[in-house]
Amino acid sequence: SRKNPQSFKVVFEGEKLVLKNKSKIAIYWPISIFDDVLKAKSDKILLAFAETKGERKTKNEKFHFAEAYLLSNLNINKFKSAIESDKLKIDIRIGVYRSGKNKGKYHDHGTGFRINKRDFLDLFDNFTQII
Repeated sequence: SRKNPQSFKVVFEGEKLVLKNKSKIAIYWPISIFDDVLKAKSDKILLAFAETKGERKTKNEKFHFAEAYLLSNLNINKFKSAIESDKLKIDIRIGVYRSGKNKGKYHDHGTGFRINKRDFLDLFDNFTQII
């Protein structure tokens, strides 16, 4: 992957996804965790694309579902390839609350992933268009 603004970069080294950083702090995820967790959470997914009408986030907003896909069999090799090609971004969601009752306290919302909705199909071995 490319370096982010904090100079973090992820690379695969053997059976680990390693977070490279200027401080040379050893941070990594075993590949097996992705296989286990992602398949448990993402084994089958319905991905729908909709056109909207009306004012956003009000009772007048309407959705017309134009396309939908049933996705199955998340492929760990395709997942790895998407990380290497920067299609799949990793978010380390650790920080400090800036306001409210928890202001100044640390939080760790776990590791997250972002991908363009059109590239999402490429992570799965099977997908069927149902709309």
